[in-house]
Amino acid sequence: MSSKINMSMQNENRLNILFLMKVFEVGGQEVVTRHNREKTVVCLDEIETVIAQKLKEVRDGLYNSALENRERRTYKCTTMDEITKALEENGDGFVKAMWCGNEECEDKVKEVTGVGSRCIPFEQEQLSDVCVCCGKPAKKMLFWGKAY
Repeated sequence: MSSKINMSMQNENRLNILFLMKVFEVGGQEVVTRHNREKTVVCLDEIETVIAQKLKEVRDGLYNSALENRERRTYKCTTMDEITKALEENGDGFVKAMWCGNEECEDKVKEVTGVGSRCIPFEQEQLSDVCVCCGKPAKKMLFWGKAY
């Protein structure tokens, strides 16, 4: 006999995780987490605690996987040629590059490289002293990327 239980956890964001549970003759439950297919046999009286723990493990696992992917696919560039080369060699991703604050430079970077500004992070890095486009003094480091 098997059953599916849909568990949800509400915080600022809602997380819906489907756990597959198989009832064993010994009275335990096999809990299978979807993101890594890990199986755990749990007694019924511990199921509430274990499910809460598994939800946290799933959330942390998905977050860490996304963070690793973002870091692996983020390239530091100081010229528009470097941006184009990094994206051609590595595929899509994000680019960290300096910007003077001029909207015309932002538009030109998008026109030449195919990536637009995505965000100005609170934690700034000083990759260069000059704008990636015009060579004037840079004001901020931006994340650049393609919009889909």
